[in-house]
Amino acid sequence: MLSHEATRRKAIPREFGKRALDVAISVLAIVVLAPVFTVVWIAIRLDSPGPAVFRQRRIGRDEKPFNCFKFRTLRHKADENVHREAIRRVWAKEPLSDDPDAPYKLTDDPRVTRVGRLLRRTSLDELPQLLNVLRGEMSIVGPRPAIPYELEYFRDWHHKRHIVKPGITGICQV
Repeated sequence: MLSHEATRRKAIPREFGKRALDVAISVLAIVVLAPVFTVVWIAIRLDSPGPAVFRQRRIGRDEKPFNCFKFRTLRHKADENVHREAIRRVWAKEPLSDDPDAPYKLTDDPRVTRVGRLLRRTSLDELPQLLNVLRGEMSIVGPRPAIPYELEYFRDWHHKRHIVKPGITGICQV
């Protein structure tokens, strides 16, 4: 059985390789998708007032908070309590919608803008997280970064997700 220190030493080359791959993919994606970033930015600004990029506090590796970047899909200064209540209901296993394919997803949320609906459907709202990957706060693949108020529902074993960097996409999608 390897000691914790020996396990950690073996993980360093793997972590370096993953970080190098994350940086290479994110730089390439940002360069290639720069026109998409520009079009989305303009569309958001034309659709509704407020900034195009939304910053939200999330919980990263070792439960360290960071600002997660996303394209804004909600009306500027939308009520956060709607999402807090949705999270409470999800953890209580109460469905959020009648949609059999998405019972635990907020559907028909009046806070979502027209452009925001398209961005969410295509996942283009996640593109600014490539900047979080470059900053070393996220990885391309990893668990979804939790919002601080979600932690109050976590059981002890849920916190194990914080031993790795959160990702733009998860292992299930890959």
